[in-house]
Amino acid sequence: MTGKLRRSKIAFICTYSTPLRTYRMARALAGHGYEVYIIEWDRSGSKLKIEKKDGIIYRRLTLKAPFGILLFFLLPLWHMYIFIQTLVNSYQIVQPQNLDCLLPIIFSSKLLRKRKIVYDLADFYADAYVNNIPLIRNICALTERILIKCFVDCLILVSEKQLSQVGFQNVPGKVIIIYNSPDASEIAMCMSLDNEESEKVRKNGVIVLLYAGVLPLDRVRLLLNVYKAINGLPVKLLIAGYGEFESFFKKINLERSSIKFLGSLPHEEVLKLSKIADAIILPYDPVIYNNRIGLPNKLFDAMATGSIILAPANTYMGQITSLYNIGFIVDYNDINSIRNALKNIMNLSTSTREEIKKRARKVFEEKFSFERLKERYIKTITEVMRNK
Repeated sequence: MTGKLRRSKIAFICTYSTPLRTYRMARALAGHGYEVYIIEWDRSGSKLKIEKKDGIIYRRLTLKAPFGILLFFLLPLWHMYIFIQTLVNSYQIVQPQNLDCLLPIIFSSKLLRKRKIVYDLADFYADAYVNNIPLIRNICALTERILIKCFVDCLILVSEKQLSQVGFQNVPGKVIIIYNSPDASEIAMCMSLDNEESEKVRKNGVIVLLYAGVLPLDRVRLLLNVYKAINGLPVKLLIAGYGEFESFFKKINLERSSIKFLGSLPHEEVLKLSKIADAIILPYDPVIYNNRIGLPNKLFDAMATGSIILAPANTYMGQITSLYNIGFIVDYNDINSIRNALKNIMNLSTSTREEIKKRARKVFEEKFSFERLKERYIKTITEVMRNK
C-alpha cells in the first residue's frame, strides 16, 4: 500500500458501543495502515469520550439510553452528534451501520464533503425494527432502498439473502459479504479451555444449552418455550442476555435451578460458554422476515467452537445447519419440537457428538471464517479509496 493510502482516514459509525463486526473490520484496516476511527453511542454512559485502543481512535456520545421505544426520543441527539463529527473531521471514507446512522451521514459526508460511503447493512431497518407497523415499515424500506441506490458507493451485507430486501436494481457497483463470524484471536482463547473448566458447568451428565444476546419480546417468548420444554429433562439453560427483560430472567433465575441467567457478558466469555455448552439455541421466529434470512453471530460462534446448533425451522440458519449436518432443526413455537430435539441430543453417542463438532469447525474454517473474508474487505476498501 502506498504512503498516501496509509494516511487515509476511515470512520465507522454505529449506534451501539462497538458491535463486534464493526470492531473486526476496524481492526483489520488499522493493522493494514489506515487511520481508523469509531464514532459510537455509549448507551451506558460509562466509557471515555475519546480513547485510543488497538490502533483505533474512539469518539463517543456518552449518553445513557434505555432499551425499547424510548430510545427513539434520543435519536435526534445521536444524529446531531454524528452529523457534526463527520462534517468537521477529514475522513476519506465513512462506514455507517444501519439506517439510523446512514441518514445523517448522507448530508454531512456525501452532499457537503463529497466522501465515499461504505454502508454496512447489518439489519434492514424495515424488517428488523418496525416490521409490526406496516406504514412505517414501508416508508423505512423505500427510504433505505433509495439511499442505497443514490448515495452508497459500496454495500456490505451479512447474508446473501439480504439482496432480496435491498432489491437487485438498487445495489451499487461494489457489494461484499462479511458474515458475523469471530476472528482467529477470539476463537483461540476459548479453544484453549481444558476439560476441567468445562465440567464446572455440568453435573451428573446434564445437557447444557446456551443463548447469548439481546432479549427482545419475540425472542423472550421463544426462550420461555425452551424453558417449558426442558421441564423434567436433565437439561440446564444458560442465558447470557441483556435488554428490557433482564429483571424478568433474574427473577426466574432465583426460582428455578434449571435456568441460569448470567446477564451481559464480554464476547470472549460467550465463546468460552459456547465451547462448553452441548448446544446453542437460536430462538428466532420465522414469522419475522429478518429472522428467515438472517445469519446471526450466535450461529457462527457455535460453528467456530464446535457446538451443536438448534436452528429455527424455515430459516436460512436452518438451511445451513441441515446442509452441513451440524445440528437439529427446531420449531421454537412448538414445545414438543424443542423437547424432541433435546432428546435427540441426549441420544447421541459420544463419537457422533464429536463428529458433529469437528464438522462444524471444518465448515466454519472453509466457508465462513472472518480470516477468509478479511483480505477481500481490505482490498475493497482500498479500491473505494483509490476511486475517490
